[in-house]
Amino acid sequence: MSYSSSSLQLSDANGTKNPGISSFFFSNEGNEPIHIHVESGNGYCKFWIKPVILVYTSGYSATELNKIQKLIEEHTNLIESSWNEYLG
Repeated sequence: MSYSSSSLQLSDANGTKNPGISSFFFSNEGNEPIHIHVESGNGYCKFWIKPVILVYTSGYSATELNKIQKLIEEHTNLIESSWNEYLG
C-alpha cells in the first residue's frame, strides 16, 4: 500500500506562521472524514474537521493541543478546500 502526503501551513489569527508545526494530509486513508495530521518536535496528533474533534494524540501537552485545536478551528474552510483539492 502506497500513499503520498500534502502539507498545509496554518497561521495564527495575527497571520504569524507557526515554525516547527507541520500539518498535512495522507492519501489512501480509506473513507475517513475530512481530517488533518499535525506534528512538531515529539508530538503528533490528528483532528477531524467537521466538527473539530481530536482523534489521536501522542507527545503533546493539553496546552499544546488547545493551541493546535484553535488553529484548526480558525482554518476549517482552508483545510476543507485543501483536502478537496488534494484528495478530491
